[in-house]
Amino acid sequence: MTSLELIFYVLASMVWLFLLILFINLSRVSVANKFFYSLPNAMALFTIPIYSLFITARSVFWATLYDGIYFICTDLLCFVMLLYILCYSSRQKLIKPAVFILTPLLLIDSVSLIANAWTKHTFELTRALLPNGNPFWSCAFTPLHYIHLAFCYSMLSFAIFFLIKSIVSEPSFYKTKFIAILAAFAVVVCANAFCYTRDLAIDFSVLLYPILGIFIYYYSAYSAPRQLLTHSLTNVNESIDDAILYFDINDECIYKNSKGVELFNKDGVFSKEKALEFLLHARGKLQAKKDSAPIEFFTINGEERQFEIESEDVYYGYNLIGSYLKLSDKTDEINKYLTQKFLATHDELTGAYTREHFFKICDEKIRENKDTQYLMISSNIRQFKLLNELFGEEIGNKILISMTRAAKTLAIHESVLGRVGDDRFGLLVQKEYFTEDLVTSFLQAPQEFLKDSMYKLNLCVGICEARDNESAQLLYDKTQLAIKKICDDYQKHIAYYNSDLMDSLLREKQVTADFEKALEDGQIQMYLQPFFNADGEVMGGEALARWDHPQRGLLIPEMFIPILENSGLIHKLDSYIWECAAKKLESWQAQGKDSIYISVNVSSKDILYIDIADTFKQLLLRHSFNPQNLKIEFTEGALTKDISVATELFSQLKQLGFEIGIDDFGHGYSSLNFLKDINADILKMDMVLVQQTENEERVKVILKFIVQISNALGMQLISEGVETEDQLKTLKSLGFPYFQGYYFSKPLTVKDFEEKYLV
Repeated sequence: MTSLELIFYVLASMVWLFLLILFINLSRVSVANKFFYSLPNAMALFTIPIYSLFITARSVFWATLYDGIYFICTDLLCFVMLLYILCYSSRQKLIKPAVFILTPLLLIDSVSLIANAWTKHTFELTRALLPNGNPFWSCAFTPLHYIHLAFCYSMLSFAIFFLIKSIVSEPSFYKTKFIAILAAFAVVVCANAFCYTRDLAIDFSVLLYPILGIFIYYYSAYSAPRQLLTHSLTNVNESIDDAILYFDINDECIYKNSKGVELFNKDGVFSKEKALEFLLHARGKLQAKKDSAPIEFFTINGEERQFEIESEDVYYGYNLIGSYLKLSDKTDEINKYLTQKFLATHDELTGAYTREHFFKICDEKIRENKDTQYLMISSNIRQFKLLNELFGEEIGNKILISMTRAAKTLAIHESVLGRVGDDRFGLLVQKEYFTEDLVTSFLQAPQEFLKDSMYKLNLCVGICEARDNESAQLLYDKTQLAIKKICDDYQKHIAYYNSDLMDSLLREKQVTADFEKALEDGQIQMYLQPFFNADGEVMGGEALARWDHPQRGLLIPEMFIPILENSGLIHKLDSYIWECAAKKLESWQAQGKDSIYISVNVSSKDILYIDIADTFKQLLLRHSFNPQNLKIEFTEGALTKDISVATELFSQLKQLGFEIGIDDFGHGYSSLNFLKDINADILKMDMVLVQQTENEERVKVILKFIVQISNALGMQLISEGVETEDQLKTLKSLGFPYFQGYYFSKPLTVKDFEEKYLV
């Protein structure tokens, strides 16, 4: 054995033995894709002994046979490297096609290289001498051998291609793992190609095969995944808002994320001493309080923050290897909780108590201080919705905040302030500290936000003295009742509750309580107020309601209709009157008196509770009468709330044959604009335009203009409220064709109407 052969054997034995031990150990652990990562190692284990047999062979035949097997090993090395690269670059779908195509070619090339020991058709060995006289095998390739080389380098080229493609397409972090494999692969291929073409006595590049296999297995199965894991954990620790610090067994900080660096910053440098002090402090706190993580206050960068502490020891098996410390900043979470707790009992905009909490606190104060006299004060802004529409919600909010501040001037000596509604505040104060001057200043305070505007803020205040353990809710309702009585008087801003207001409220309650029975018992009666033409002939009558109350006598509409409207019962009254009118028209028509019509009124509240068109349709189905004899009157105020709804409703009623009238025309402020959208048949002019005025000539111009409009639009014009002969003469001279009013007749019972006009 020559010295070169001895050196090769020693090196090969060391590498082979190390590779074998590593291969056995690695085969016992669980690693993803272990089979493909192990293939280069397995081939390297097989290749070194074969090449060792080749260089020590003394027979040409055996040397040629061993060298052919060695070339087969290079085929297999290239093949398994390609399979490994396909797996490593996540192209497992190509492995089966590669095996299917390359396996037959490997078999053909292997048979050719084995047969070469007898045929010498691909290469031939001869014994040559080195300059020092040592013999070695010199290899001469035939042209057929380059087919074998082309096959090997084709597989290597594909492997390199897939590596380069991964380097180009993968994210920057993954490029490193492909570049490392490509570099190691390229070194071995270049070294092997150099030795292969130089016909060296011994090809020491063979020793690079196991080294490459070891590198591939370690880097693929351990190094790259660990880099990914480390990088991922670092990213996770950096992405969270908590401060994370890891300590070794000697409490030396070995890792901290950027949040940890920020928290334990001292003069721009991470303070290990401060971190250790915090760790020891946390351990003591956690040992003393096992039920939950403690909350501690610490000043961080000049700001006091609240942190939840977690600290725990880390073990490897049963051995302590260190500990970690996590600090979760709970400041915002705690502040959010406190804010939500505050908002549960306080108004978000003004900071005053919410309605429910206000009444609760007031009840407690009144109950606990029975010897103290209290006043309940409430406020209400007239037409607050209009104010918001004119000046915007921002100004409206500023006014409410200003009212809160002004109310606090009244809220002395443990008084209680609450926002009970949108623009309504409640205030419970001790009577002995209350003065009207304070209320006056409260009324004036919000006006400052409208000082540059012509709009004057109208604020009302109701005051009620607490008596006999009354609830805060009842006291507040009483103050609102007091405000209600002055809501239409813009000269009054302060109202005191008294027993008369309660009497009024009780009367309202009695009306609503008695109403249903009044309908059932027929206490509600239909009256008719006649319509006349210019010649004094009766054209019809307007159906009006009168209540013949068994205890209170005959009630006029003003005594019960507003109450029914406010309580949502007006639609029942109107439906009842409509039914009475339909029955009466059916009766007149059966008697041949079908030239007289009845007009009925529709309240603005009716539209909210019933289907108007369907209700009148049902009247036609139940009673036989000409629908043109039942005129349906809508007030201007009811229609202008939603013109599109009114237009659709008119269309439905007209299709049923009814004629539509507009009542109280001229009472609103959008009459002309309203006329262009509403297709009505009758126009009833409001009585305010015919009443006495200093501007008589101007009134005549307006009235004449109304006549011209009604004629142009083909509408029947009726003047309401005619009370004097002078009014009648004026209206006739201006061209008014129809009239209604006390000058002609007051409302009559149906019987009196029939006896007077239908005989």
